[in-house]
Amino acid sequence: MWVLIAYSTLVVVFAFPSIASAYVDPGTGSVLLQGFAFVFLLVGMFFRRVQGFVNKYVLRRRQGPSGQ
Repeated sequence: MWVLIAYSTLVVVFAFPSIASAYVDPGTGSVLLQGFAFVFLLVGMFFRRVQGFVNKYVLRRRQGPSGQ
């Protein structure tokens, strides 16, 4: 749920910029946007792997050592 809130916040922040008093080259802006997207996806993938790892061992413990 917090991922959705964080993503929504980023969309709102970047979709409605405040008044800019400086110029950012479009190439630089593109690289920054790709970097933010990469970090966001990387963090999501990391937590998904951690969640899978935890679920695997929690389910194994609930089922017992025989796996039934």
